[in-house]
Amino acid sequence: LKWIDKNDGERMFIYMQTIDPHVPYSPPKAWREKYWNKDYTGPIRPQATGNQLAKIKTKKMKLSAQDKKYLEALYDGEVAFNDHSLGRLLGELQSRGLWDRTIVAFTSDHGEEFFEHGNRGHRQMLYDEVLRVPLLIVAPRSERRAAGPTHCPRQVALCDILPTVLDYVGGPEPENCWGHSLRPLVEGGD
Repeated sequence: LKWIDKNDGERMFIYMQTIDPHVPYSPPKAWREKYWNKDYTGPIRPQATGNQLAKIKTKKMKLSAQDKKYLEALYDGEVAFNDHSLGRLLGELQSRGLWDRTIVAFTSDHGEEFFEHGNRGHRQMLYDEVLRVPLLIVAPRSERRAAGPTHCPRQVALCDILPTVLDYVGGPEPENCWGHSLRPLVEGGD
């Protein structure tokens, strides 16, 4: 936010990548308690979940149903805390008068499996739990549809983000760009 304030009035590009939610699954206590508000005495330790997941994958560590639920609660706490933090950033953009002229693209590099197909994590598998990730694009106010948000049931790709942003800012698309602008979809077209 300090950097945004320092560069106010200039055209800005902010790339923000958070590592959370990711192992270790160790959300702040208040966020963990939103999803697990009782005692837990099993083997899962928030700070050790990265190493523990490797042991689970290689079957060196066995989990009970309660252990699995606790692990998922830790992940959910991380997701919720990350969501809260992003909401704070977007609120600050609004309070600074930047929201109406901002393009926001929100996505993830991969999903996680929680024991679907007998797997845990995101390596060496191509199931929807890993491949299907959210993609949310908010156009500047002058380009937003009056009817509100649009859900696109069509599959798109993360390589479409760059051409979409460049389409909005009037930048040239790089040679050999794999993606396509999603601007028509963002604005409710085809």
